[in-house]
Amino acid sequence: MPCGISKLTCLQTLKVVVVKDGNHEGGGLGEIEDLASLTGSCCISGIDYANNVEDFKKANINGKKHIRRLFIDWHYMQIYPNILSFDVYIYFKAKDRVKKQSFGLEEAKLEALRPHNNLKELEIHNYPGILFPSWLGDPSYSRNLPCLQIAR
Repeated sequence: MPCGISKLTCLQTLKVVVVKDGNHEGGGLGEIEDLASLTGSCCISGIDYANNVEDFKKANINGKKHIRRLFIDWHYMQIYPNILSFDVYIYFKAKDRVKKQSFGLEEAKLEALRPHNNLKELEIHNYPGILFPSWLGDPSYSRNLPCLQIAR
């Protein structure tokens, strides 16, 4: 992700943006921290190649109140047929990182990607963790979230 993109605070869409893990020079997922105007549907994929949980927290997905659909995929979705239908599409490029996977790390990543309570659709794909995050069982999500899909 380009460094400094966070200064575009009125930005509403991001089409196919490659991010590096936050341990690298350049923009990690945390670069979207101040982009509260992002709107519509958002896809974050290739998460299994990111290892910096603090960068996930910094991204402040919970603060993106205009996101209505959130699609989270641990794998890279290059073949997904509707990839351009997302208003925001962010992915971690596999060849840029060495995959380090542990259940605790994967669970911490999903915990950090907590969306806001008025989300209308949430999809989680290829999640390798054992436990789901605490926010998923929060009653405020179950009351307001009409569509939840979890797929392996």
